[in-house]
Amino acid sequence: MRGSRVLLLLLLVYYTNISESTKLVNSDLAYKAPCKISTAVGTSRCDLAVDGSTSVSSSYNTCATSKSQPNPWLWIDLGDYHWVSKVVVYGPRSLTQFKIYVGNSTASPTSGVQCGGTYDIPSSGQYLEEVNCDPLIRGRYVAIALSGTATLSVCEMLVYSAEKFNVLGAQGADCDTTCNAQGLTCNTAINTRGSSRAITEAGVAYCYSYSSTANWFADDQPAYISESSSDPNRRRCIGYNCSFSFWYHMYGDDVDSLEVIMKTTAGNTTIVTEKGNQGNEWKEGSAVINEHDAARFMFVGTRGASFSGDIAIDDISVKTCLITPLCNDKDFMCLTTPKCITPYKVCNFYDDCGDGTDENSCGDCDFERDYCGWTSPENYRLWARFRGSTFTNGTGPDTDHTTGKAKGFYMLFEAHLGVRQGEEGYLTSPVFMESSANCKIDFYYHMKGKNMGILELFIVNENGAKTSLWKKDKEQGGDWNYDTARIGHKRNFYVQFVATKGLGSQGDIALDDIKFTDCAVGPSANLTIKSMAANKTVGVDTDVVLDFTYDGAPLAYVTWMKDGEALPASPRFTVGMDGSLSISQTAAEDSGVYTVKISNGFSEATGQTKLIIAVGSCDFETNLCGLKLSYKPSFYFERTQDSGLTDHTTSGKGYILALKTNNPGGY
Repeated sequence: MRGSRVLLLLLLVYYTNISESTKLVNSDLAYKAPCKISTAVGTSRCDLAVDGSTSVSSSYNTCATSKSQPNPWLWIDLGDYHWVSKVVVYGPRSLTQFKIYVGNSTASPTSGVQCGGTYDIPSSGQYLEEVNCDPLIRGRYVAIALSGTATLSVCEMLVYSAEKFNVLGAQGADCDTTCNAQGLTCNTAINTRGSSRAITEAGVAYCYSYSSTANWFADDQPAYISESSSDPNRRRCIGYNCSFSFWYHMYGDDVDSLEVIMKTTAGNTTIVTEKGNQGNEWKEGSAVINEHDAARFMFVGTRGASFSGDIAIDDISVKTCLITPLCNDKDFMCLTTPKCITPYKVCNFYDDCGDGTDENSCGDCDFERDYCGWTSPENYRLWARFRGSTFTNGTGPDTDHTTGKAKGFYMLFEAHLGVRQGEEGYLTSPVFMESSANCKIDFYYHMKGKNMGILELFIVNENGAKTSLWKKDKEQGGDWNYDTARIGHKRNFYVQFVATKGLGSQGDIALDDIKFTDCAVGPSANLTIKSMAANKTVGVDTDVVLDFTYDGAPLAYVTWMKDGEALPASPRFTVGMDGSLSISQTAAEDSGVYTVKISNGFSEATGQTKLIIAVGSCDFETNLCGLKLSYKPSFYFERTQDSGLTDHTTSGKGYILALKTNNPGGY
């Protein structure tokens, strides 16, 4: 019973810390944030969706409302990258079949990762719907969108995050000091209940303000505390006379061991080992590192013969160390070497790191250890990583395909009673930069049961358009089946398996051993700028797009500069998926020479264009350029293209400022 009492104490402390940390992440990130709507109707504006008012009505002055148009959308700029956990939408009953996306570009609002599924404002009760992103999605822009011709009306959108912060923001910072200063928690726990090995990596330690207790008790799953291994800020340089220390609690009759392993370019080194029952008290563990290479630290907890034994970790610190980031915020850091690669080389089907870490979470997966970048944001009850026989007789596999054993893992869409007939589950790959003409996806599937539904594979382009690559329905026997689907040459895409439940619970669908084959794109030709945006002269408060086209392969990474320097940090500057630079609401300081540089690791090219902001001039083609117009019923100025005159700017039907006279003799 002693082990049980300790487990209860650990849970109590852990939950207390979580509740204290929610003060930071429960604030609405969308409040007063910059936004944009596809095309507003009447006097409506996008900022009505972020003004803090949750009042719901049909008034254009209360809710951000679009015109009736194809695929309307509204996006919100959070101003920085966040791990989005929940989006709350207030709207009228007519707001149905909407989707939420989280991404890093405004070029296409639906180009981000979808959060959850498809939602409706309830037909009764409160005028709101909560959309939970599980797993969390990292991005800067949050969009709501409808499909087909419709009117989008959003009265308020609230966005919440579950942030995880690196404690090594300053030289020699320790976990408690830094985390407490941010109002966060520094308390790592490894629970060995039900699993033979529970692993948590930290580099070196993380503050957190969110945790998933479901991951505490899942077999062979790490405690959900640190960010993914692809985060470039997880590794830091370690200096001479650097010490790594932490406090641990190992209590119970069947505690086995706790190890701390340091990972460097020279390999893995165990720096601390503690074994057996250490009593009901906190003890300190430490090691002098004396390394000056990049390093990461991994805690490995091993269970004993029964559940009577728990391990907890607290107060991780790195002292007297020279801590310096090896990569900038945008680059990816390789795992076993201190090498930085640009983002366009991640998930490009090449091993650019040399150790495979830039392609580790890019879709090839046997699901034995993790999801390999595949996500299913709707709910754990749809697609989930699973092993052994399913819960319903007469359906589902008994073993995985990789090992052929019950302990092997696979992905399962379980058609149990909690899933409605016709309900869909989405299993989505990471986004790939570019694939070759011979690219294909190989996979194994299992479809056994008399109530079998449908399994379909789609490819989704950067605009969100879906194309079916493969489809199966009806029962396919009791064995794992192999198949392949051709992808071909594509850019900025992802693939998605969609499972649909049939009529009844004997319709489990499973996937395993997914692999992308012959997808790497070789250099077909040197990069060249094919066309470049012409020099432009515009007035202030104008939206401008500087675009270009290029030839060459593989896909190029795009960088824009102004007058030879990096673009100023401003939400007015956005780079689209096609590489074009959009500048909204131009100002006088935006005048200058803009240079685009494209590179793909094999060759590079540059192009230039000039933008002049003519302060005080206006051609009226896009707006009034800040001019204020007075109004009298008898006569007034109006920006129009229906005056009967030919526009001077375009020599056609452009916009002019015309004097409208209702009473020719009036004044």
